[in-house]
Amino acid sequence: MFDKSVKLDIPCPECNHTVKLSIREIERNPSYACPRCQNTINLDARKFTKELGKAEKQLKDMFKKFK
Repeated sequence: MFDKSVKLDIPCPECNHTVKLSIREIERNPSYACPRCQNTINLDARKFTKELGKAEKQLKDMFKKFK
């Protein structure tokens, strides 16, 4: 349901600079260096994908209720 090429705003926890990453990019490489402060940010891609799956299920259930 979610387009994995859509870019999300991911803030750096050190300097709060926002980087745009797609879900596909996060799944392929769960860590990146902030371009502003060079802080390495590790994203838990498995947890992210799991939570995304939960959100997809909730949306599907909601759409079923409105049909």
